[in-house]
Amino acid sequence: MRHQIGGSAAIFLAGVAVLADESPTRLEQPDNPPALLRPALQTTPPGQELLPLAATPVVRVTQVNVTPSQQNIVGDAANEPSLAHDPTAPSRIAVGWRQFDTIASNFRQAGVAWSNDGGRTWHASTLNPGVFRSDPVLRANSDGVIFYNSLTGDFFGWNFLSYDGGKTWAAPYPAFGGDKTWMAIDRTSGPGRGFLYESWNTAGNNYAPNTFARATDGFFFEDPIQLPVSPVFGTNYVGPNGEVYVFGTPNSSSTSTFYLVKSSNANDALATPAFTWSTVNMGGTARIGGTPNPGGLLGQSQVVVDASNGPRRGWVYLLATVDPVGTDPGDINFVRSTDGGLTFSPPQKINPEPALNTSWQWFGTIGVSPNGRLDVVYNSTDGTGALTNSKLMYISSNDGGTTWSDALQVTNIFNSTVGQPNQNKIGDYYDIESDDLGASVIMSATFTGGQDVYYIRIGPEDCNRNGRDDSVDISFGFDPDCNKNGVPDSCDIASGFSTDSDHNGIPDGCIENCAGDFNLDGQVDDTDFVMFAYSYNVLLCADAAMPPACRADLNHDGLVDDADFVLFVAAYDQLVCG
Repeated sequence: MRHQIGGSAAIFLAGVAVLADESPTRLEQPDNPPALLRPALQTTPPGQELLPLAATPVVRVTQVNVTPSQQNIVGDAANEPSLAHDPTAPSRIAVGWRQFDTIASNFRQAGVAWSNDGGRTWHASTLNPGVFRSDPVLRANSDGVIFYNSLTGDFFGWNFLSYDGGKTWAAPYPAFGGDKTWMAIDRTSGPGRGFLYESWNTAGNNYAPNTFARATDGFFFEDPIQLPVSPVFGTNYVGPNGEVYVFGTPNSSSTSTFYLVKSSNANDALATPAFTWSTVNMGGTARIGGTPNPGGLLGQSQVVVDASNGPRRGWVYLLATVDPVGTDPGDINFVRSTDGGLTFSPPQKINPEPALNTSWQWFGTIGVSPNGRLDVVYNSTDGTGALTNSKLMYISSNDGGTTWSDALQVTNIFNSTVGQPNQNKIGDYYDIESDDLGASVIMSATFTGGQDVYYIRIGPEDCNRNGRDDSVDISFGFDPDCNKNGVPDSCDIASGFSTDSDHNGIPDGCIENCAGDFNLDGQVDDTDFVMFAYSYNVLLCADAAMPPACRADLNHDGLVDDADFVLFVAAYDQLVCG
């Protein structure tokens, strides 16, 4: 079953007047002092919370906030997670969250973890231990620098920087901001490449009424400025031409008003950013609080933009968790704009109609891949046996949201109201990052009985972002896996998981059995011939399409040509190495 988006568009006029906010609400407030003791460690590892493979053949779920031996920690809590892949070595992933050392106190810190094997194992710690920190948002620039934006108890924002995929972090520096700051980085090739943008709440704000700032040098922010309207409890995004969007609601606990603010010149370092804005009908009311998350948001308002080179380049996609008219308390609604935010489609519910119209769909989160596919995850209480129970669902669209896939359940059921750290919620948001073959999701759930953070890979792994499943790269020798960890060797080397001191494209400690054995299985056979033929057709070792280390260049002259073919045939005729 696929869900159809209507065709007619409603037009909303952009304006410049500043609108007053109603009933300002802030969600972060320092309260309890720091906990004195770390909780005890669980003696058995949490493992992976997986559905049967027949149901979800391409989903991997791994707990992030674990001990060095990958065990769960009993008695703590972790929520509001955010993640960033290093685009220069995508197997390196950094994750941040609100870390509560004990559920007896809502004092939270900046939880952080890194992985250099594509999220299979994690190394968790705390930034700035003993300092109240909240509202983490992680993003990476095009050069692989990862920024961790964090809010302190006095409502000032700070950025931590990592140059090694989250392994180490520099001391924090001031980043303005306030309650519910969100951050975006320009990763285009235009004049704003590397610019940072952030927007935040009107409450819990030391710079009110200003709620927007940019960093034109890629690090240090200019003084905050005021937007014509103040979208809060939402996100921001940079489009393919460097245009900046901010999406959210007025600051109130219940509203059917949504604002989309746009700047087309914020990527000009010499210009003062100018803004237009539109009111968008999302088909329902944004709410704070409800059965599955009594003290928190039911979902942030989300904006992403298609940056592909296809026909939908520049299309703007909006997603919101809303309470529609009627008895249904929560749906995931979608709106798109095909003209850069001038006009919008009618709102469309994209989650399947639940069996019970009292069920909640909440924490809707959207990503867009480089090739333009839309990925959406959300929690659903439908069919879970209780309105406090949820399961994470996934849907996708390959046509800009005109049609959507059937919903896929990607996690087991969990109770979102247990394990609360003296705070009546499981955070306010999840996060997602999409690539051409799938999506990386970070969520909080209670599979072990406490609030924990989980990394979810939906779809095939593609650690080198070449558009091929890693298992294909490995099987055919395009990128072998000598240590048998399921990750192509080039990714292990790039992420620092493996070293390559002689720079031959083979991790130290692995033995190249013989020339032509590209998949390192001890034989030069038909599988290796497939890789040789591919490399032969590419020809130049310097070509970006050539497999890592150009290992089919057997005579090391920078080309894979007839001379290499002669050498390969000789090895092929021998078959067995040695």
